[in-house]
Parts: sequence; C-alpha cells; structure tokens
Amino acid sequence: MKLNYFTYTIKFKKKGERRKVCVKDVIDTFCTYQKNENCLVKTNDKTDKELYFAKAGQYNSIFYLMTPTDLHQYRTLDKSSGRINHLSTVIGGDSLEKVTYIFIDKSRPIVGIASSQGGANFEDLQFYLNEVLNGLTSDELYEISLEPLISEISRSEVKSLAMISQADIILDSRSSQMTKLKKFLTNGKVANNLEIEISFKRTNTGDKGIEDDIKPLLNLLESDTNSSEFARAHFRGKRNSLAENIKDMYLDHSLVIYDVIYPKLKTTIEHQIEEKRSKNQSVNSICDSYFNSMTTKLHSGPVCDKWSMLTNSGSY
Repeated sequence: MKLNYFTYTIKFKKKGERRKVCVKDVIDTFCTYQKNENCLVKTNDKTDKELYFAKAGQYNSIFYLMTPTDLHQYRTLDKSSGRINHLSTVIGGDSLEKVTYIFIDKSRPIVGIASSQGGANFEDLQFYLNEVLNGLTSDELYEISLEPLISEISRSEVKSLAMISQADIILDSRSSQMTKLKKFLTNGKVANNLEIEISFKRTNTGDKGIEDDIKPLLNLLESDTNSSEFARAHFRGKRNSLAENIKDMYLDHSLVIYDVIYPKLKTTIEHQIEEKRSKNQSVNSICDSYFNSMTTKLHSGPVCDKWSMLTNSGSY
C-alpha cells in the first residue's frame, strides 16, 4: 500500500483569491463535534461513493475516509464444519466499510492518502473536504484543490545518492552506448523500437549499497546532459539522509512522493503512517519549494471566521 503525498490551496471564491491555509484544526473540530449522521455521510456523485469521515482514535494526525463494502461479495466460512454464513449474520446492523487512511499535517498544507483498490481516493477526499469547508453556508464559497507533491532526481544529484540497492538503465536506438552493445547482444542491426535494459543489484541483501561499484556509470549519467548515452535510468536508494526510507527514483521523470505501508506487519497501519511521515523530511522541503514558486499567485488574509462554528453540532 502506498502513502501518496499531496499539498493543497483554498480558493476564496468571492474575492477570487487562492490562499495557503492549513485545514487540520478545521477538520479536527468537525470530527470532534459533528455527530449528525446526515452531515457525516456524504455522496460524491462523480465517483458514486458514499463517504464517511472520522478521526482514527488516539492517532492525532490520522483519519479514516470510509465507503461501504458490498456484503454480497463475502461470506463467513467455518472450515471445521463447512458452515457458510452471510456476513450480515456477523456484523448485524453495522456497516462494513472499506477504509482509506488519511494523514493531515498540522503545520503545513500536506495530506497523505493510503488507499487500497476500491477504497475512496484523492478525488473523494477533495470532495469531502470541500463539503466540510462549505457546510456552514448556502453558497459554495471555498474550493480546496489537492495537488500531488512531485519529485524527480536530476543528473547532478545521482552521485550524491546513498544506499543504492538497485540501478536500472535503459538504452534505445538513439543511445550512443547501444552501438557498443549491439555488436554482441544483437545481430548488429538495431530497430527503432528495440530497447536494452541493464540492471545492477547485489545477489544477496545487505547493508552496503552499490554506489561505489557503479561509480563509472554514475559519472557517465552525470555528464550525459543531452540524454544521448541512455534513454532512462531508475534507482532504488536514499536521497536526502540515511534515516529516510529506500525509495524509487527515476532520472528526469516526475513521480508523486510516497512511502510504502505494509498492512501485514504487526505494527498498525496508523503507526506506520505517522512514523514514516515524520522521517520523510523531503516531503517538507518539496512542499516548501512548491509554495515558494507560488508566492506571486497566493494571497494572504484571515481564514473563514465561520469555521469556528463547527464546534456547534447543530450549526450545519
């Protein structure tokens, strides 16, 4: 399961201004005080999902965005007796829900979304947050927009990577290195749609990376400013510090920043999300860089004073 990271801005429609606002306090207030089922359950017509949003118990920054699961797809099975029952006989009047895990940062406009197949996605989260922000007015005055936090590695950075566990390079007919390999790997005639992929990795796992072993390759990639030597390159390693998790990085190719969550570990998914988010400092730096580039497009000003009224469960 991937924990994908997003940032967001809020458009104040009356003034036509887009602002940098953290919504953590607003969402905390909504989840704490709103108990009306009609306000908590919202349907996103675009994805046809019924949605319910709730705080994840003792985890301060984790929330659940849930959507009902079709009980007809499941049965309970007692393997010793062969007895099969409908799930409704087990859960009674409760609703079985598919959970998407949401992380909301308290100090930066950052959210993390970890969703399995069939669960609520970022469009559903964006829809639900907009419903909360506009729930106190008859007009839609605010529009929150989620944007994926994007990262890529440049050629000048490849030699600074640490703990590289795998490196893959891809040659195509335009790669100058292809001429050296085609003599003994092909019939000497390279078609336009032929690619050769070369992978470097250790046969046994260990703590030592392969960056020293492939230093000539890294030097060549760094100097290949016109992308004439290789078509593409991929690395698994650490970029900013040894404390961060191993990540996939693609040369000159943008990807949504993510962490990997392992549902089958003894450690809870919620704990993994909080721990990995705290260790992934590149999320902070990329978010800060994003807003630095948006300085001229963003406006400062007070947030909506009505959002404090969410403490009144009858305010909707």
